[in-house]
Amino acid sequence: MNHKKAFDADNVKEMLGIANVKLSDYKEMAEHLGGKKYKKGEVLAYLDNLFPTYSKKERSKTLHAQELSTPAKRVFDLIETSPGANYKPGSWWNAFNAVTYFTDHERGSNNDVRLQSAWYGQSKNLKLKALETALEVAA
Repeated sequence: MNHKKAFDADNVKEMLGIANVKLSDYKEMAEHLGGKKYKKGEVLAYLDNLFPTYSKKERSKTLHAQELSTPAKRVFDLIETSPGANYKPGSWWNAFNAVTYFTDHERGSNNDVRLQSAWYGQSKNLKLKALETALEVAA
């Protein structure tokens, strides 16, 4: 909301109502993902999809962590160590949470770049894709 415009109480109430609905929806998604366990091969494929490697090397039939791109390997490591990882260990929530932690706190050259990307850029789009994909796989 722009602070240079005249205050409109009805508009503020509407915006707060929309925010509450969105937060409630997000909570439901987090609880759903927290209730679904991943298998190692599934989470490796998830990360490979989000952070693809462009290597021309032929892969084995079963994807291994060492075959992931550098960012995917980092996110794989963060699944069990990022803040919030203790919520539901081994769940799709942890996989998604690791992606959001990486994009918001590690990816990018500085905090301003990370924030801009997280709100409006590539990281925002990546987090949306990560959430959609995790919800599909955990269905």
